[in-house]
Amino acid sequence: PYADHSFDGIWSCCAFNGFPKSALPSVLQEHRRVLAPEGIMGIVMPLRDINDESMVYEKDQPIFYYASYYHREFVNILREVGFSVIDTAVIEYEGSQFFLVHA
Repeated sequence: PYADHSFDGIWSCCAFNGFPKSALPSVLQEHRRVLAPEGIMGIVMPLRDINDESMVYEKDQPIFYYASYYHREFVNILREVGFSVIDTAVIEYEGSQFFLVHA
């Protein structure tokens, strides 16, 4: 693992939705741990109008896990693990939502 406060910035594009919702707080806490005290993290998540999670199968074989979040739900999780939310944006044309946070 990386040392505490190793990074001034972290960029994540459509990665956090690949974890079960129950695991997301610990995944985000690890990102916060390696982010410098005034570091910035940018996050892009798919924009969904449902709150769901499931394993996606192809030919009866699991191929990936997918969790979708309401915008406010994801903001609340970020705050619960200790991030300060600087800004958020919903980009409906691209079907994405963006979060800018710092440790």
